[in-house]
Amino acid sequence: MYSAIQKLRENPETINAGQRWTNEDDKQLMEMINNNIITKNTIDYHTISSAFKRTVGSIKARIQLNVYNMIDETNTIEYLCNTNQIIIRS
Repeated sequence: MYSAIQKLRENPETINAGQRWTNEDDKQLMEMINNNIITKNTIDYHTISSAFKRTVGSIKARIQLNVYNMIDETNTIEYLCNTNQIIIRS
């Protein structure tokens, strides 16, 4: 697995693969997603992954983690979906 990450880091397009996400990275990522949701645009994961120099898979996984972390006693998944804070698409 380490060699796969090392190969990704050698590529300028995915140089941040395997690196820690900062709070600022998370904030910027969710702002990018929210901007797409608010304008009803299709989320372009390739453009977002290019901005962060990470893989599309890592972007999707990080979004899922951030959404999971939003859920608590007050913010159920149903509440977040109904208030358009999370839009589930098939």
